[in-house]
Amino acid sequence: MLKILGIIVLAFVVAVVVTAGAGYWAGKTNKSVQQANLQPFYTPPNPVPPGPLGSLVKSEPITGLQLKHANAFRVMYRTEDPDHTPRVSSGMIFVPTAPAPAGGRPVVAWAHGTVGQGLGCAPSRQPNPLNDMSWWLQAMLDKGWVVTATDYAGLGTPGQTLYLVGKAESNDVVNSVRMARDFPGTNAGNRFVVWGHSQGGHSSLWTGHYAGAYAPELKLLGVAAAAPAAEISALLQEQWQSNIGWVIGSDVMASWPAYNPKVQPSQIATQAGLDNYVGISQACNADGAIDAQIQDVQGNDPFKMDPQLSPEWNAEAKAQTVPPLPPSMPVYINQSVTDGIVTGTSNALLEEKWCKAGSKLNMVWLGPLVIAGSTADLQTHLLEAVVGGPGATGWISQRFDNKPAPNTCGQPIPIPATPAS
Repeated sequence: MLKILGIIVLAFVVAVVVTAGAGYWAGKTNKSVQQANLQPFYTPPNPVPPGPLGSLVKSEPITGLQLKHANAFRVMYRTEDPDHTPRVSSGMIFVPTAPAPAGGRPVVAWAHGTVGQGLGCAPSRQPNPLNDMSWWLQAMLDKGWVVTATDYAGLGTPGQTLYLVGKAESNDVVNSVRMARDFPGTNAGNRFVVWGHSQGGHSSLWTGHYAGAYAPELKLLGVAAAAPAAEISALLQEQWQSNIGWVIGSDVMASWPAYNPKVQPSQIATQAGLDNYVGISQACNADGAIDAQIQDVQGNDPFKMDPQLSPEWNAEAKAQTVPPLPPSMPVYINQSVTDGIVTGTSNALLEEKWCKAGSKLNMVWLGPLVIAGSTADLQTHLLEAVVGGPGATGWISQRFDNKPAPNTCGQPIPIPATPAS
């Protein structure tokens, strides 16, 4: 009966695509033309001219964004892998036009969430590159802050992006701040705060861990995150049998072996997983979700077992789980109790662990975040950076104003935590 139902649902999905017909393929064609027109910018010089980490390789203006009293630029800058292999990352920078204060402008380094790993998935390559930034970016620019937005190396630019590899992500974030200081006319100072969502929350928290030693010339004043994918072991435990396992699992199976050859997809993946993870990882979010749904409807699972039962994958998951930050590094996190992607229970575990370790944590718990007709758990996850943006902006402003950081440790956690593995 389930197989028959799956065939019916799959037939319905195919019928919808066929019915969309010309409109669907016209949209795909338009996107392909747009990406082809952008490709020359995203092709690095060969060889890349030598220069220090964070130095600017190239830039061009981004027009039509409806920003007030600010300029936007598409950028390429130097960064590196965890083993110090030189890379370039693309991204964006937003610069207020008002005069800079004495001492230079503060910098906010934005780290985006999961978008898919194909070249055309990079935020700076999208028709609307602002996406969820549009809800809070103008307020930050009005305060006189420079805002950077890395794409991460290998996303938009050549090579494998190291998805959910903390050191790689934090290198790209920190080097985007160095790029801001190198960018003509920004007058960027050395003080910055990092702010990210989902995968970008993972990037943000790891930046809090690494930035001091990696970039001693910069001063990180705090770490802000919306629904951070921080407790990797807990998320694997909760999501490996869900539909989201096809999307996130495919991204991780493409990424982690490139970083750690001891970790291989064959250790944990079904045959369907092995056959499809590359294609799903290369699809941008919407197309990847459709591909994942088709696999799910066909009764295919990406994993043959809980990845934590593999010694290699269990060790890597623990290695990519962010350790508690010291009380000297203030942390702001907003998280919905009904998030179905980065679960609230996983970040309830983070709150328990970090508060016990003495971290200075401002944890803001949110209810369901939905719009009419939406899938509540997915829409909630997508909206956490939107709804959390004003709170994060206020918290970041306090850090730049050198005010004491709030600490919510000791307050009740509204939901149970994922059991520690």
